[in-house]
Amino acid sequence: MVTKAVENDYPAAVHYLALMYHNGIDPVQVSDRRFTMLLESAADLGSPDAMYLLGDVYYKGDCGLESNLRRAFEYVLAAQNTPSSA
Repeated sequence: MVTKAVENDYPAAVHYLALMYHNGIDPVQVSDRRFTMLLESAADLGSPDAMYLLGDVYYKGDCGLESNLRRAFEYVLAAQNTPSSA
């Protein structure tokens, strides 16, 4: 079910799959690269939760991404200015 939603570019599903890769939730293995790629995709699709989390990752320089305060600020600001779909 998640796979179908991801294929249809549903932002929340892409964000959820990113979290699965971040936490190694069965059936996927932990992968920082897949996590950040999917998180960026979810943010591009308009997920404010993904934008905020990506901002946090850039702020900390976590998951294989170099710390970048400007990008962190841009993502957190975008998250704040994007209406939630919930």
